[in-house]
Amino acid sequence: MTKHIERTNEPSTESQLLELEKRGLFVLGSARSGTTILTDCLNLSKEIYLLNEADLWESHSRRGFREHINKKHSGMKNVYTKGNWLPRLLRPEGDGLSFLLELAKRHRYVGEKVAFSPRTQYAKPTPQERFFEFFGPQNQSSRATRQERFFEFQSGTFYASTYLMTIRDPVENAVSMHRMFQDLTLGDCLQVWLHTTSLILDMYLSFSRVHVIFHDRFSAETFSRICEILGVDIPIPAQQISDQHRHTNLSKESIPEELEPLRERFERARAIYQRLESWFSPDTLKCTLSNYWQPSFLALKQDINSLI
Repeated sequence: MTKHIERTNEPSTESQLLELEKRGLFVLGSARSGTTILTDCLNLSKEIYLLNEADLWESHSRRGFREHINKKHSGMKNVYTKGNWLPRLLRPEGDGLSFLLELAKRHRYVGEKVAFSPRTQYAKPTPQERFFEFFGPQNQSSRATRQERFFEFQSGTFYASTYLMTIRDPVENAVSMHRMFQDLTLGDCLQVWLHTTSLILDMYLSFSRVHVIFHDRFSAETFSRICEILGVDIPIPAQQISDQHRHTNLSKESIPEELEPLRERFERARAIYQRLESWFSPDTLKCTLSNYWQPSFLALKQDINSLI
């Protein structure tokens, strides 16, 4: 039976936040890596409520959180669905964390989908970062990426939560992202993939409840395994997860002509992806290397950093 957080009009207590942390659920990946279909399937359950790219890690303390998110999705012409439209659960001036606490009174798992895009690669600068950019050396920035800021917030607020990370072949991912963000470069799209994959490695090394899903393996069987991990039963329509959702006309071996100027970088990124995919079980969604696997991850991180 779901344990609900006790209703109270008082400010959030430490026990409430600890309970929220244990029941947090986050779907994370770069844009166009399968985060949406996974989130949509999970949101079919009455026991789960995942916000759609609410950026809680940036807006958790924002007053009028519900109105802000609803206005954002309305402006993007998104359909009003679970996760895109937030119900009125607290006073209009309530912030993001308070809203999540209210959701946790009604659902077993609460959290959000986070899809990093090339449109906003860097987090909003802190006062210290603004100072450095103004007074520091020219062409040098200390601004943190959104992935770095996400890690910082989640480790302090949702360390014990469950994370479902999605990774897609970098060639496919960059081409798909570029079709959505045509005013940005393919190099920008590759940078998002690199920063997000680096974040996933960091979180797998540091957090205890991280599961990794590879886009070209995602199937109804994979989703059933995710349901087992969460301890929920979510019957999904047969057409909800099919081959067409991960279909691509791109070859797994070749580099498309449009990526030719960046061939070497994409070939190296694809080698990183293939190595990482070979380390994870499609059944447990966990690393299958021996107990002493950290050095392999750290070496892979170095390869990623050399491309960033």
